[in-house]
Amino acid sequence: MAVAPYVIAPGRLPDRIAAGAAEADVLAGVLGPSPELARLLLARYDGAARAAERVEAAAV
Repeated sequence: MAVAPYVIAPGRLPDRIAAGAAEADVLAGVLGPSPELARLLLARYDGAARAAERVEAAAV
């Protein structure tokens, strides 16, 4: 069995995942810093901000 936690940084959550996956054959590490992930997060934030602006404008 392989476990791939989808978390960005080390800390309590990935530690708990690792403890729960003690029987796994393979345990992937955290995603860590990457330009691709940063671009994705910024794009999603910008999209959510634009959507919020549209909702606010429609409510006026």
